Amino acid sequence: MALEQTLTAWVNTLIESRLDLTGCLDTVAIDGKTMRASKKSGAITMHLLSVVSHELGVTLTQQSVSDKANEIPISTEILKAFDVSGKVITTDALLTQRTFCHAIINRDGDYMFPVKDNQPDLYDDIRKLFQGVADTLSEDATHPLLGDPIYKHETYEKSHGRLETRCVKASTSLNAYLDWPGIAQVTNIVIHARN
Repeated sequence: MALEQTLTAWVNTLIESRLDLTGCLDTVAIDGKTMRASKKSGAITMHLLSVVSHELGVTLTQQSVSDKANEIPISTEILKAFDVSGKVITTDALLTQRTFCHAIINRDGDYMFPVKDNQPDLYDDIRKLFQGVADTLSEDATHPLLGDPIYKHETYEKSHGRLETRCVKASTSLNAYLDWPGIAQVTNIVIHARN
């Protein structure tokens, strides 16, 4: 308990000094992890949902997730433990849930979440939008059928003996169509790696 209080005080001091310099902390990740070796026989399994500052690399808050619960209901509760206002929340696809998105927006935050098969309709709509849109786009590219702008950014990185190309395409074409809280744009990320 004393260690946790000391660490919390240190993190709060770090955050306040950062706020003095920048006026805000931009992005935080919310992610769940099972504590290492907590699944060994006889041990109590400990699963934590943590909020981590991307910029500072420190945990802002965390909450245990009981064996009988999962991260989804805890995610909306953990938002009450830190200042969400003005921040962009990232997480994994498990927490890409309408209720969680509403909770973030209601606390004046924003989010950028991956969409996978746990939201099949949303996933399918986004997949169909970018289907047939070439990875090589010009600066003023438009959707081949809709005529709306498609924005693209590519990065190249050589690491661990291979070259990775990341192509991010973004569009606002689905904003009026999708029934999703706070939708501002959708993106498609393609990663190509070669040795």
